[in-house]
Amino acid sequence: MLGESGGSYYARPSQLMEFNGRRAYASYEGRSEALAIDVHDNIVHMARPRLAYFSASETAWFGVELLNFGYSDFSRLPTKDDGVVFTRPYQEGKPGMQIERIPPYVETLNPGWDPKLPLYKPLPMFDAVKAALAHPAPAASPWSKRNVPAGTQPDPVAATVTAVGFIGNKADPLGRRLVDLGILVSDGEQAFTIIGGSAATNASAALSKLKGSRHAHARRCR
Repeated sequence: MLGESGGSYYARPSQLMEFNGRRAYASYEGRSEALAIDVHDNIVHMARPRLAYFSASETAWFGVELLNFGYSDFSRLPTKDDGVVFTRPYQEGKPGMQIERIPPYVETLNPGWDPKLPLYKPLPMFDAVKAALAHPAPAASPWSKRNVPAGTQPDPVAATVTAVGFIGNKADPLGRRLVDLGILVSDGEQAFTIIGGSAATNASAALSKLKGSRHAHARRCR
C-alpha cells in the first residue's frame, strides 16, 4: 500500500525537470505537466503491477483548477465584493455549516455554487490519473512518457548518505529488515544513525556513542 504519493505539494522545479525539462520552471502549467508525467509513471509501472492500494497526493487540489467563483472580469484583480454570496441569512445557534460567501480561487469543486462554472476544470494531473487507471489497460495519454529536450536534463545529485549507522543487534527484526531492503548498514556511527529497539532500552548509553560527531542524527526505533 502507498498513500499520499508524489511531489504535488513540495516538489521544486529543479526536482521536476527530470519529467519535462525547463518547462517545469516556465509556468504553473509546466509544473502541472511534470506532475502528470510523474503520477502516470507511478501508477502504470508501480501501482498497477505491484500494489494493492495507491493514492496520488492531492488530485482534487493539484489535478483540477481553483475556480473563479463569482469573478469574471479578468482585466482587474478580484476584490472583497467578488465571489458567490448566499442569500439565506445566518441563524445563530443553528447546527451545521452556514456558508455566507465563497470568494474566488479558494475551492476546486463547484457543486452548483456558481451556475456559470463547471463542476471542475481538469489539469494535466487529473487526465494522467484517469488515463493510467483506465480498465482493462492504461489508455493513450500525452503524459505517458517524459519530455526532456536534450541539454535540459539536470545534473545528477550525489548521494549525501552512503551508509546508515546502526547501534543494536542486527539479528533483531529491525536490523534484518534494513538488510532485506538493501540498505547498507554499518556498525557504529554514520551521518544518519538508527538505534535499534534493544539498544534503545538504555537510551542514554546508546546516545553516548553518538557524541563524537556534531553532525550525527539519531532516530529511536521501537
